[in-house]
Amino acid sequence: MDRISTLEIVENGSNFELARLLKLSRMDPISTLEITLEITLEIVQNESNFVVVVAIVAIVEVVVVVVVVVVVVVVVVVVVVAVVVVVVVVVVEVISVVVVVVVLVVIIVN
Repeated sequence: MDRISTLEIVENGSNFELARLLKLSRMDPISTLEITLEITLEIVQNESNFVVVVAIVAIVEVVVVVVVVVVVVVVVVVVVVAVVVVVVVVVVEVISVVVVVVVLVVIIVN
């Protein structure tokens, strides 16, 4: 996102353009956060209520994206750990069966 164009949009009071810009930036949480911080600074200076609402919505969206990413990462880690545990259990079972067979063969041969 272009920092100057964002500030110009806020300074010129083009709320429609600002809303469109924020909507386009939703795919990039970092850009949204940067824009949100810039808008927040402008809110303090201009006291624009509409921009306050748009900024709050953008902040909430960034938080939701971060929470979703964290949840997905935790779920992936849990699944990977579960798969590793299952593989270890299967390997241990196979080894125990092989040991039993070897012991039986040794007993039968002797």
